[in-house]
Amino acid sequence: MNKEKRCPMMHVAFYLFFLLFIVLFVVVGWQFYNGRWLSLSAGFYRMNPEERKQIDQKALGRSLARLSFLTAVILLLVMLFPDNLEIVIGASLLLALGNWLTPSETSDKVKQYRDE
Repeated sequence: MNKEKRCPMMHVAFYLFFLLFIVLFVVVGWQFYNGRWLSLSAGFYRMNPEERKQIDQKALGRSLARLSFLTAVILLLVMLFPDNLEIVIGASLLLALGNWLTPSETSDKVKQYRDE
């Protein structure tokens, strides 16, 4: 099968583009994991301080960090296997499904809140 010749600079640009976003998602995920940068989440910035105290900020940060790290892993898979995108998409869907089915740290707290 005859593959098109690609410009070597396109490969470099491709890898730099993906590396930039992988590093970005890892840094953001790390900040969320440590409970910082929570104002980037939707609605958190507009809350007054009393409402922010009612939210389990540690659990919120960990949940957002899981999503950021998952996005970084998916981008890494796309970068490493660009010719096998069907397999990468399947693996990404399995990772996303596993993340969705895994109970978050807030699940017990939500149940306690509903019981009260």
